[in-house]
Amino acid sequence: MTNVNKRIVIYIIVGLVAVLIIGAMITMNSGGSEGSLLAATGESITELLSLGQRYLLELNYEAAIVAFTRVIEIDPMNVDALVGRGQARVLWQEELDLARADFERALEIDERSVGAYLGLVDIYIRLGDFERALELARLGYEMTGDAALREMVEALEGGTVRDSEGRVRRERYYNEDGFTFSLVRSYTQGRLVSITTFNPAGDIISHGDINYDEQGNRLQNFSPTVMASDSDLLGVLNRTEYTRDSEGRVIRRDSFRPDGALGSFHLYERGADGILTRRTFHQSDGRMTSESLHDSQGRTVRRNSFGHDGQLRSYELWEHDAEGRLARISTYNADGTLERYSIWEYDAEGREIRRSSFDADGTPRSFTVTEYNDDGSIRSRTEYRADGTISYRQTSGFESEPD
Repeated sequence: MTNVNKRIVIYIIVGLVAVLIIGAMITMNSGGSEGSLLAATGESITELLSLGQRYLLELNYEAAIVAFTRVIEIDPMNVDALVGRGQARVLWQEELDLARADFERALEIDERSVGAYLGLVDIYIRLGDFERALELARLGYEMTGDAALREMVEALEGGTVRDSEGRVRRERYYNEDGFTFSLVRSYTQGRLVSITTFNPAGDIISHGDINYDEQGNRLQNFSPTVMASDSDLLGVLNRTEYTRDSEGRVIRRDSFRPDGALGSFHLYERGADGILTRRTFHQSDGRMTSESLHDSQGRTVRRNSFGHDGQLRSYELWEHDAEGRLARISTYNADGTLERYSIWEYDAEGREIRRSSFDADGTPRSFTVTEYNDDGSIRSRTEYRADGTISYRQTSGFESEPD
């Protein structure tokens, strides 16, 4: 029997014993107090709340529900237990209806419960009802003045929206003309199941369902068109399909245009140990336009580019630092003449914070700065010209491709 099941059994037994004791107490003295009840059961609300919170921190959501439920059985008006159980129900099996009932009951008891407001906002974010989530976040902030609710209001009004587990649920894309479209991700039990884009009026532009194999490896993905001469293409999803070997490793990636036609594909070659040794990029007609070569650790060390005639046009040499991070890329003409180079910089956590590009003689060309949220996710990536003016800024779409 697992520890969780043992705890559940213990709580059930304690509960049954409590029922018998309570009955005897009522028979002997109908004026018994809550204090005498807790003394008889050997439990205290404080201890049970601490236990539930500990289980939440340990990600043991099933046991947390048991502990918080026990508190509610003793004290049905306990807001902390209702909020805790609601959180556990969301995080365990996404029991959103049951969790919503807990949060709403908590607000009936205490209209200033920050946890209940945050819980309800999270539920409506998960349901994709961002308008209702914003209404509740605004109301919660008005009632409590809590900073976390204020941040939720700001995100829902125009930024990137995440659920309580840090997954991006909605992104908004902008260009020089302003807001162009939003992208919404839907999850089931922590797995991404669909991507949908909407125009500023809220109408669906494009929708794609994510497919997986029996091992849970992604077989299909979608990414939006973010730059296009035809504004009608903005937000249209482009499909990517992955072919995998018996070990689940990608051996081919096909990219399709918005009209559904094959646009290009990658082929992956691996050694006997499964480590990537070579990746080639091909146009839809099969013509190879570039290849990357990798070292024994799978890191890119050289990338070759080819012209329409199949002849080498240029190549890049990739250098890594002592920690294995990309440190420099130098670009050469086919004859070996250095054209330009770029240098990478990292923060104390090993995250890329700046990439600077130079001409062969060291004259600055541009630089790119990456900023991060408190949880370590990328907040923005901004490319600057040599004079410091912005040439491009990305604030969304940082989800990495499947391996």
